Amino acid sequence: MYFLSLESRFSQFTAQYSIKPTLWSIRGIESWINTQLPGGENKIEIPAMVFFLSLFMMIFIFTIYGHKKELFPNSSTYWWVLQLLIIFLILLFGEFALSQTISDVKYSEWGNNHVDTIDSLMQYMNKTIAVLWWIIPAYYITSAFEQFLWKPIKRQTGAEVPNVLRMFVTIIVYMLAIMGIMAFVFEVTVTSLAATSGLLAVMFAIASKVDISNIIAGLGISFSKVFKLGDWVKIGDVEGKVVEMTPRSTKVLTFDSSIINIPNTTVSSAIIENYTHPHKAYRLMIHLEIVPIYRFEQVEKVLLDAVASTPNILDTPSPVVIFKGQGDSAQIFEIFFFIDDFSKKALLWEATWRRIWRHLEQANIALATPQREVFLPKASTQEIASPLTVLNNYAYFDDVSQERKEELSKKLIEKSYHVGETILESNSLDQSLFIITEGVVSFKDEINGKEFKRLGVAEVFSRDNVAIDIDVIAKTDTKVFVLKEREK
Repeated sequence: MYFLSLESRFSQFTAQYSIKPTLWSIRGIESWINTQLPGGENKIEIPAMVFFLSLFMMIFIFTIYGHKKELFPNSSTYWWVLQLLIIFLILLFGEFALSQTISDVKYSEWGNNHVDTIDSLMQYMNKTIAVLWWIIPAYYITSAFEQFLWKPIKRQTGAEVPNVLRMFVTIIVYMLAIMGIMAFVFEVTVTSLAATSGLLAVMFAIASKVDISNIIAGLGISFSKVFKLGDWVKIGDVEGKVVEMTPRSTKVLTFDSSIINIPNTTVSSAIIENYTHPHKAYRLMIHLEIVPIYRFEQVEKVLLDAVASTPNILDTPSPVVIFKGQGDSAQIFEIFFFIDDFSKKALLWEATWRRIWRHLEQANIALATPQREVFLPKASTQEIASPLTVLNNYAYFDDVSQERKEELSKKLIEKSYHVGETILESNSLDQSLFIITEGVVSFKDEINGKEFKRLGVAEVFSRDNVAIDIDVIAKTDTKVFVLKEREK
């Protein structure tokens, strides 16, 4: 403490403070790096270094990955995240670097003479960076929809998401970004703009209500993985194979080979039964009633042997026979077995029934069958098959007198043909009349073998109504009456 004079009514003292940047800041890290390098301070600036490094990495991503995606399979998500991180660093440290540069210029000799120009430049820079902080996140939000929503939907369903939905999401995101820029960057009241945007969004939603609801339902179906392409399902009352999944609907191929297009809103609200997921094994059941005179162990073994001998029946899970007890007049059994191809359900069910019938027959085990008495009128088989009856029953001879029919009936010759045999050859001049009484005949072109017509029972043909280059062939085992005399 130093006293200036005895008359002084106050004291004076000198103090010294050491001010250093803390290490836990960008400036602190920058200062620490500079102190470790020879030559003193201000050799390197962290913001500028990170800015240019991030800029270099972004150029690398766009040039290398953008043009050589095949070199980086299954890595698009990682590249997207890396790109987002680098853009964030460019914005953050670019702002630091530009601010530092403009600040250095401002306190230079030239800057002292152009303070207004530098202040205007600083304002423009701040506004520009603030706008970028809204636009770039908006871009990456729409990019995130593409990366994590639209592309996975396409991979799972095999169908593109409609452009109307993509545009709707993109417009909403950018409209929100623009409203944020107007309100927080330029400090403009956006009440009217928000009301207009909301009105447009409501009008768009009403205009595309059905599509949007179906698309949203389709997204839910895709991500819930209730079923996938190729699964055999039952959706409500529709049963079949899923052959196509679009954002709007699900198409199912039924056992009748018809395609049923079900809106996704209907699918999402329906009871869905998946026959092939999570396991392909599907259970079938056959109900039998056996005459109650056999030991159920014997019947059980016969039934299990029958199922085991049927091709394409799974060994695991193994078939099971359940003895349900005594019915009104029979022992009741149910046999459960599994298949792994639901499309062959009906065929395998029939094949198993045939094997069961054969094994029961071999073991002399009788099925309990309800007894009914059926009374049929007696009819002469000879009368039904007689030539005169044929002539009376065929419309071709309606305008022929009964007397003439009796004469013609005596001239009819019955012939039989096996499958594939020729009834009337091409280029044949046979003028006989052929009356089909059993089977099917096919009319085929002699040159290319193409079939153009078939006839069946109660139909008549002759060379007069069959072209000369046509062969008439038995499609199945066939019987015909041949009338050599063509006059009615």
